[in-house]
Amino acid sequence: MKTPRVLVWLLVAALAVGVALASGCAKKKAADEAGEGVVVKYTCPMHPEIIRDEPGKCPICGMDLVKKEIQQETAAKKYHCPMHPQIVSDKPGSCPICGMNLEPFVEEAPMDSTHGASTVPGLAPVKISAETRQAMGLQLGAVERRNLSREIRTSARIVADETRQHHVTVKVDGWVNELFASVTGQEVKRGEPLLTIYSPDLLSAQQEFLTALDQRDKVDQSPDPETRRSAAELVQASRRRLELWDITNEQINHLEQTREVDKYVTLYAHQSGVIVQRNILAGHRVEAGEDLMTIADLSQVWGDADIY
Repeated sequence: MKTPRVLVWLLVAALAVGVALASGCAKKKAADEAGEGVVVKYTCPMHPEIIRDEPGKCPICGMDLVKKEIQQETAAKKYHCPMHPQIVSDKPGSCPICGMNLEPFVEEAPMDSTHGASTVPGLAPVKISAETRQAMGLQLGAVERRNLSREIRTSARIVADETRQHHVTVKVDGWVNELFASVTGQEVKRGEPLLTIYSPDLLSAQQEFLTALDQRDKVDQSPDPETRRSAAELVQASRRRLELWDITNEQINHLEQTREVDKYVTLYAHQSGVIVQRNILAGHRVEAGEDLMTIADLSQVWGDADIY
């Protein structure tokens, strides 16, 4: 009754020996096909860090391992962590980061850069064909210290220099009576009249200045020096008020000579240039601080371009 059981064990042992012999023959055949000096390994196409000595399945994705031939003289067996390929060791052990067992892999020597291939330990080699390098403009060369320069051709939009622009504004409320610079693109020179404005505040300031002049003239012959000094300070304060409202010295001197209030006060250009923006017309009501027009000096301009 024990004879069949013995036969079963004999059959199992014979089967195991046959599998081992077949595996050994397969390895020898693969080595013979690869040629002398070549080591046959098996790796996962999706996870090249998985390298085994025998065929099998990838422990990560389950794909069948494919054969890979490596030159024996350039191959060196190393151990690295499957989760952290940067951890490489000459001996088996555990990953200092995650604690996983280090997996064996074969470290290949870097290939010649002229063939467009490079190898990072634990990762798959990157190979770029000559056609691909030409299409992507990739150039290879020795590492050296030199100046990097490249000529780029692109289109640009010519714009005004932001540091050479001037906004014409007023510091009082009023109405535009006459507009001398009435066309966008018109060229103006420094000191040329731009517009005339009627403003009750300017009329009141002019009248105060004339009153201060009359008071100073009346006490000019006074024997009291304090009285003369007070009258002179009042004239200076009235004059300063007009200057702060952008009334020029020539206009104030003319007002002092004629002793007549100007109903319409003229505003002059503070710089030469071209009118690139105009926001008013004759009869327009303006408020203090309102941007009336923009004058740009176009003798120097900017090129606005996108450089990638």
